[in-house]
Amino acid sequence: MNESLITDYFVNTNQKTVLPETEADSDMDLKSYLRTNIENGNFKEHIISDNVKITLTDSPFFIVETVTDDEQVIDSALLSSDMAKLAASQATPTKTYTLDVKSILGNTIFSISVQGYFTYNGTAVNPHLVDAWYNKGTLSIWQVDDWEEGVTYEMTGKVRIFGKGKFHFGL
Repeated sequence: MNESLITDYFVNTNQKTVLPETEADSDMDLKSYLRTNIENGNFKEHIISDNVKITLTDSPFFIVETVTDDEQVIDSALLSSDMAKLAASQATPTKTYTLDVKSILGNTIFSISVQGYFTYNGTAVNPHLVDAWYNKGTLSIWQVDDWEEGVTYEMTGKVRIFGKGKFHFGL
């Protein structure tokens, strides 16, 4: 394989973004973006195992999603009360979710990871963000602005831990 395949893709399609069907400077949820394009038949999803999924796009880029079990990380501030100790005993395993965007040459363009766990105190589920981070690929000219990490409570009752930023080309 040679790198001209990627250059040719951008020249021939006049595409300005790595992920097809996205606008430059758009604010998007990658999980929703992938789900919508898979449902619409634009992308093909291949489930390799319970913890690994590969999504082939209609571009020279593909996405690898992995979930790993980590050593249990419980915030020590939580362990000061009996109720917190009970909640900690009701904790899910700490997991790390990673989304890698790779080129057909096999190199990583960028990756985003988030690590966390959830506890249940008898009445509510509580999210615990351990960490969120991104990595730029080797020799990458990516820049990341407005990096955030945190927790969102959705109208559907779901709770998410997240890491997000605006990824763009530039030095």
